[in-house]
Amino acid sequence: MAKAFFIGLFVSMLPIPSQMIVAGLFAIWLNANLPISVSLVWITNPLTMAPIFYFNYLLGNWILRSPVKLEKFHLSVEWMVKQMEAIWWPLLTGSIIIGIISGILGAAFINAFWHWHVRRSWAKRKLRHKH
Repeated sequence: MAKAFFIGLFVSMLPIPSQMIVAGLFAIWLNANLPISVSLVWITNPLTMAPIFYFNYLLGNWILRSPVKLEKFHLSVEWMVKQMEAIWWPLLTGSIIIGIISGILGAAFINAFWHWHVRRSWAKRKLRHKH
């Protein structure tokens, strides 16, 4: 389960299309829980994508020591291509770092939760058998 959490959380932070397919392929390749890996990529959804990727971009700029480049929005393919060329490296850098951190924290949390749950179940079982 921890592998699935790492995969899903890591891939969810990547600014790529088809995150579900990527997470699914990683889950199959690494023998992780497929439904969990795929469903966790929905952390980045139409409501959360902009703030998450903007934060990742800012982090990438800070790490790469490059200036933040923001221009007025224009709805055109040319403008979008130009913007992606300008922000790609900082966005990818920040996204990979946040993906790794999110994946590690998620895997650690679910692992700790699972161990706590198992210990609690065994304690309850021991209590039942004593009576």
